[in-house]
Amino acid sequence: MTASKLTSSSAALWLALLLLVAAIATAPLTGCSGSPKPAADGSATDYMSLFRSGQYARAYEVASAQVQRTRGYESDRASLYAGMSAHALDRNADARRWLEPVVGSGDREISGNAAATLGLIAQESGDHAAAVELLDKAGDKLSGDESARSLMYAGDSMMRLGQRDQAQKTWETARERVVTDVTLRVLIGDRLAGHGPTTAAGGASTGTSTAQTGTGGFTVQAGAFGNRRTADATAARLNSIAPARVVTITSTTGQPLHAVRLGRFRTRAEADQVRVRVGKDARVVAAE
Repeated sequence: MTASKLTSSSAALWLALLLLVAAIATAPLTGCSGSPKPAADGSATDYMSLFRSGQYARAYEVASAQVQRTRGYESDRASLYAGMSAHALDRNADARRWLEPVVGSGDREISGNAAATLGLIAQESGDHAAAVELLDKAGDKLSGDESARSLMYAGDSMMRLGQRDQAQKTWETARERVVTDVTLRVLIGDRLAGHGPTTAAGGASTGTSTAQTGTGGFTVQAGAFGNRRTADATAARLNSIAPARVVTITSTTGQPLHAVRLGRFRTRAEADQVRVRVGKDARVVAAE
């Protein structure tokens, strides 16, 4: 090879390397996007993972758009996640709009989860008869921990309707169906031990607890939420600090709230140690 040909070949190689480096330097950093984009192939991966990671607004946006682009099972599944996301955002009218059409889905998981979410919405609005019907249906359609969770909530509404014996039987069935969720087992155990929702004359829900009737003791309240799903997620997150549970209380305006409470302590000093670990928004209250 002559010197001129070698020089020309080297120059071409050098130019190619420069262009490659420039291309790499100016390429967008696709891995640092703030939120995932919808999958181009119509996969459900995005809205499902968004929902599971707590990004409910984005999950709702992606799932509701997906309903319009698909049919059959894929459309029903997207509608389910749009409805569950709307419920997590306290947009219950939107949740019903997406969930009611798929309660009758031929897929047991879709039908069961739609019924469970609609049951929680009915429970939160005080329609406990409808809640029992929907949550019982969900418990029958679903399996394992999801079935147990639906039946636990069904028992809650039975108790508020004054159906104490039926509530106890339903909670016992719920406990038998728990597979892996330790927090769920604790919550059901609390109910069977008499620490669950209580009823007043006529079946109305009250915030009355054993502590309020003079038995003493303290617990740490991490927060109180209008949305049951948020309360459950908070209880699961804090359960490593102390056994966590969700109890129904009544706000100063008369609205039912779902309070996340940790442990039961003989003295306020013991409870205060846990309060510090939970964070500044936690407070010590009388144990139920």
